[in-house]
Amino acid sequence: MKALLIDDSDDIRKVLRKIISGMGAEIAGEASNFTDGLELAKKSDAHVIILDIKLGNKSGFDILKKVKSKKKTPIIIIFSNYSAKQYREKAFKEKADYFFNKTDESSELIDLLNPLNNRFN
Repeated sequence: MKALLIDDSDDIRKVLRKIISGMGAEIAGEASNFTDGLELAKKSDAHVIILDIKLGNKSGFDILKKVKSKKKTPIIIIFSNYSAKQYREKAFKEKADYFFNKTDESSELIDLLNPLNNRFN
C-alpha cells in the first residue's frame, strides 16, 4: 500500500508514518499545508490518502473534492479533530471513504489500515 499523509500536525504525521511504515507499507508523500497537499494529491499514485480537514486557513474538503472528481481515485480517509455531525456528513457527501476522529477513533483507523495494506500488496 502507498499512503499519502496530509495533515498540518508534525506529530500526527510522525505517528502515522511510524504505523504505516511498521506494517511494511510505503509513504508516498507528506504535506503539512493545503497547497503542498493539493499538489501531492493531484500527482500521487497513492492507494490511500489520510487527510485532515483543517489545513491552516484552508480546508481539506477542497482537496477531497478535487481528488474525488477524477475517474480513478484513491481511498480517502478523513482523520480530524473536527468530528461534529456536520463535518462527517459533509465528508461523506464529498465522497470520503472513511472518517475518524483523532481524539477517540485512532484505533479504528489503525484497524482499517491493516486490511487496506493487505489489499494493495
